[in-house]
Amino acid sequence: MHIEELGRQLKQLQEELACLQAAEQHVQDKIDHLIDDLNYELQHPDEIPEQHDLRDLPKMLEKFETEHPQLTDSINRVMVTLSNMGI
Repeated sequence: MHIEELGRQLKQLQEELACLQAAEQHVQDKIDHLIDDLNYELQHPDEIPEQHDLRDLPKMLEKFETEHPQLTDSINRVMVTLSNMGI
């Protein structure tokens, strides 16, 4: 169940990232890369998962908290789901 929820959350996050301004492209690229990696792992559950450096996500949340409340909420949901999955 967590995997399906994470997949839905990642799709929603990608849609919201598409709305970011070009000035925030570096942030969008970093999150897109993480989403691509997580989607790959969801599609290949038998492979050894790659270790992700998720320490930057809270910093991104702080920056976008006021400017992009929907994006902040989506990232928070993904982080909670990953935590619940033990990732």
